[in-house]
Amino acid sequence: MHLLSGPNSCLLCGASSQGTLTLCKPCQTELPSIQAACIRCALALGPEAAEQQLCGQCCVDPPPFEHCYPLGDYGFPLREMIARLKFHGRFSIGRALGQLLAQRLAPIFSAEPPDALLPVPLHSGRLRQRGFNQSLEIAQQLSQHLGTPIAPHYCKRLRASKPQRGLSAAARKQNVQGIFRLEPKAMKSTPRHIVIVDDVVTTMATVQAIAYLLKKEGVERVDVACLARVS
Repeated sequence: MHLLSGPNSCLLCGASSQGTLTLCKPCQTELPSIQAACIRCALALGPEAAEQQLCGQCCVDPPPFEHCYPLGDYGFPLREMIARLKFHGRFSIGRALGQLLAQRLAPIFSAEPPDALLPVPLHSGRLRQRGFNQSLEIAQQLSQHLGTPIAPHYCKRLRASKPQRGLSAAARKQNVQGIFRLEPKAMKSTPRHIVIVDDVVTTMATVQAIAYLLKKEGVERVDVACLARVS
């Protein structure tokens, strides 16, 4: 990954990049895509999967959100770019990937724009330690390019949790049990349609926990937008 890129050069290869997006066209094509995925949770199903197919988990136990829209699969170089944003504060990466995600979402939400974007909140202690919330950085790009307002105070993380990395699916679900709370007073009225914004979706434990609260509060439609979906 190119680390010394200038204002008009590609973040990955250092070549000249046209316009405001600091990721050249050839490097955009190098981002790992998901060719065939569950139409609900975006889990990769493999090249032999039929179109418009649900994964086994969504058939048996559908998540409390309607659709998950990732920019790509959690592989090289997207995985490394997200890590540099999240752990090294490379905000230029967040801007570039956020713009690309907005380009993907624009035609999906053109007919029925969502009412609000809800970035997955960090606990206050972790926010102080890191200095920023990567999900909010992504949401700001989506808001700028889609014209959808952000609801940063609608969901609160009540306590810090263990990092989700390395935990099993069952442990991830247990790890986020009861750690989120909605703050209805932060909104003038209950939104009809909310998009939860996260950096990486793995087992869906975090976004499902938030989506469940939103549906319980009366939100009619919940979607998820993320930079990467782990297969």
